[in-house]
Amino acid sequence: MLKFESITPEILAEFKPHLLNSSVRLCDYTPGCLYLWRSFFNMSCTLVSNMIVCTSESQEHGICYTYPVGDGKLIDALNAIADDARQREIPLQFCCVPEDCIQSLISMFGQPSKSYFEPVWSDYLYPYENFCGYPGKALHSQRNHVNRFLREYPNHSFVQMTNDNIESARLFMRQNHAEFEKDADIANEELMRLEELFSCFKKLRLSGGFLYVNDNLIGLTIGEAIGDTLHVHVEKALTEFHGSYQMLAMRFAEMMKNDGLLYINRQDDANDEGLRKSKLAYKPCRMLDKYYLEF
Repeated sequence: MLKFESITPEILAEFKPHLLNSSVRLCDYTPGCLYLWRSFFNMSCTLVSNMIVCTSESQEHGICYTYPVGDGKLIDALNAIADDARQREIPLQFCCVPEDCIQSLISMFGQPSKSYFEPVWSDYLYPYENFCGYPGKALHSQRNHVNRFLREYPNHSFVQMTNDNIESARLFMRQNHAEFEKDADIANEELMRLEELFSCFKKLRLSGGFLYVNDNLIGLTIGEAIGDTLHVHVEKALTEFHGSYQMLAMRFAEMMKNDGLLYINRQDDANDEGLRKSKLAYKPCRMLDKYYLEF
């Protein structure tokens, strides 16, 4: 039987080098996202044949396994998962499976008895260049927001987030907590867990930045590059500064840009209508669906 443990910064930091060339573009397989949402989705993890495998437990499904990711042997990890399910006498079921990985599971276990995805959890994937100046007619609205921001706040700056200035992130979130509160449990879970994410910013080798106007902090963002994709985990800005979110997203993309990055994943909308409208405005090139499969 596999020994699953609590998801800790130490485990994720140890394993992150094995993920840097991953072709899985779902945010759920990144260290920052795993750490941020570990409690909300009742997650634990283990390392199998140089692959990380997580479980998520819910009343609806019981224990579900995630797709193994890393630079180890996939077949060994899948065999270990199947053995674990047999020993626990539970269904062999996988959650959050990338569409591109379904065939690998079918090759191992045959056709699933159940298979579906819920669109509210699909990630929004964008061409990287969408956020480098918001080019073209389709993104003129985002470009207009940035231009207005530039006109109204000429004395602005974008500063890279480091372990030396991370305290500014804590203060900003504490002072503006009410600005970001929502009715949804998942939104408030994020606010509650951000302090923990700030505490392991260096250990997880995350990246981020601060947006200032007249030396006043008005926004922050945190993400990480895995494979060819920049994953944006956190983005908070004060809406009284028109265009703050568009400027923050653009500056972070420009700061992180390199030849190996082709896409930006801005995660799901969690069925929040406002978030959905915002994410669609940036013109995604693809929705990354997350499948549940039972064998």
